[in-house]
Amino acid sequence: MGDQLRRRGRGSGRGLALTSFSSSTGEEAAGGDRLIHERDLAWLQEADVVVAEVTQPSLGVGYELGRAVALNKRILCLFRPQSGRVLSAMIRGAADGSRFQVLDYEEGQVEAMLDRYFEGDPS
Repeated sequence: MGDQLRRRGRGSGRGLALTSFSSSTGEEAAGGDRLIHERDLAWLQEADVVVAEVTQPSLGVGYELGRAVALNKRILCLFRPQSGRVLSAMIRGAADGSRFQVLDYEEGQVEAMLDRYFEGDPS
C-alpha cells in the first residue's frame, strides 16, 4: 500500500504525507530521534493530504494526525476491521466526512478506494 501511495504523491502536483508506511529499520542510525521528528513535521507541513494506515495502534501516528489536524490538512485514515482490533474513538470520532475521513478496507480494495478518494481531490 505504501508504494501505491508514494506513486500517487510523486509527479502529481500534490504533496502527500504517508504515515506508518515507511520501514522503521535504520531510523536510529539515520540521525536520531530529533532529526526524525523534524523531518516528519516538515513533510506534514508540505503535504496537501495525509494518508495514515491506523489498524496497528501507534503513538507516533496519533501524534502526526493531531499535528495534521492542527495544520488543517486533509486526512485519510485507513483501517482493517478484519484485524480484530477496534479503532480508537479519538480517530473514528474525528471523522467529519470532509477534511478528516476514516475508511474501513480489505486488502484487495485499497487501490480502488484510493482511486475514488483522489478522484474527488480538488487540488
